[in-house]
Amino acid sequence: MWANGFGGNFCYNKDPDNPDNCIFQRPQPGNTGTLGRNTFTGPGFMEWNPSLFKNFNISERTQLEFRAESFNILNHTNFKLPGAESQYHDSVRDTTFGQAGGTFNARNLQFGLKLSF
Repeated sequence: MWANGFGGNFCYNKDPDNPDNCIFQRPQPGNTGTLGRNTFTGPGFMEWNPSLFKNFNISERTQLEFRAESFNILNHTNFKLPGAESQYHDSVRDTTFGQAGGTFNARNLQFGLKLSF
């Protein structure tokens, strides 16, 4: 839906016998419409990405760095918004309107060594 009134007709009518029973209507030019702010909110997002680093001095000129990094350490399922990866599936007329468009990555751990000399 476009907040500025451009685009197709936004009248989504659940009652075909009553044409004035529109849930969503295109606002008149110059108006912002009557749909409240944050009427449609997406799912919450929570991701903790802690890291650990440790430097070891091997000699005066040589260092070894150990890294342990984690992404989404709590393995919380984070859902994507519909149409987040494309311009489609965000219309009220779409059969998948309001459904999650997939999930973000699960827990990921990575380890690394860096030798500086």
